[in-house]
Amino acid sequence: MSDDARTRSLQEFLAGPSLITATGSLGAGLNPKDVRLVIHAGGAWSLIDFAQESGRAGRDGKSAKSIVLLNQSRDKCESEFFNYCMSGICRRFTLSSYLDGIGVDCWSGQNELCDICIANNPSENSTHRTEIRNPRQPLFRIGNSGLSNHLQIGTTSLGDQHLSTQQATHAEAARQLVIFKTFLKTLISRCIFCLMEDIPSDIREHTIHGCPYGGQEKLHECIRWKQAQLKLPEKTCWACGNPQWICPDTTPDTCQYRDTTILICYLTGTNDGLYNRVNQQLTVTLPDRNIPNAIKELLSWIAKPEQCFNNRLGHRGVNLAYHSLVELGLLS
Repeated sequence: MSDDARTRSLQEFLAGPSLITATGSLGAGLNPKDVRLVIHAGGAWSLIDFAQESGRAGRDGKSAKSIVLLNQSRDKCESEFFNYCMSGICRRFTLSSYLDGIGVDCWSGQNELCDICIANNPSENSTHRTEIRNPRQPLFRIGNSGLSNHLQIGTTSLGDQHLSTQQATHAEAARQLVIFKTFLKTLISRCIFCLMEDIPSDIREHTIHGCPYGGQEKLHECIRWKQAQLKLPEKTCWACGNPQWICPDTTPDTCQYRDTTILICYLTGTNDGLYNRVNQQLTVTLPDRNIPNAIKELLSWIAKPEQCFNNRLGHRGVNLAYHSLVELGLLS
């Protein structure tokens, strides 16, 4: 398109009502007040680009929509944006956490509900909200201290009298899921074995693949254990052991949580004290460690379907891994 044609198209669009087809470069700097709909064909390059593009809509404060048409191949999208689309938790909460470091969900103040919150709360009207006289503070503030002690993520007052039980449950499930995924991503540059064994922080600045304290051997044991006996449910990433709504990657080479959830389950299963403590926190009892073939029984137990974070169908291994990390004080 020539410069003159491009200028003419933009002028016609701004004169409105009209529509325009453009690349993502149109998003930044364009500020018409009455855009009602933005359609992202093929997704956005990143969450920041998505915020710029979708942010063109509704700048007059009125209702607007942003629709993403995403190809499962996602070859032009970074993983953060793809996870945003596939995660199943509040859109507003995920986007504000990423951009601002402060998660603000649809239930904070007089916000319209996103598609996820509408789906999880079908009785709610997205355009007519009951007034919340004392709006909650942002759901949590993320501050990663390098995991020298814990992954520090603040809490919210879920007992607020203006929150329904359903809203409180959904908010807590979203919080748990985000801190779990955030922690798993940090393990790319950390050693989960040393973290779980509480090896002093000044000597554990390495990955498990180069761990000199026994972590590498444990990882190899876990891989052999998994390859020989573990049969994970469908729609589960084999590289990390997470359901695809946590890890949407389909090949080991692209998995961003590689050697995490299943490894955490294995390390829990080989630690008597931790195994027994976590068993008390789960809704389904772990296999008896004293019976013959106890590890094989644990493998079978892990693969059973179960609701995770009160949100989506996953498998028991996800809940085991999460509760193990909480019990160790690595998540708070």
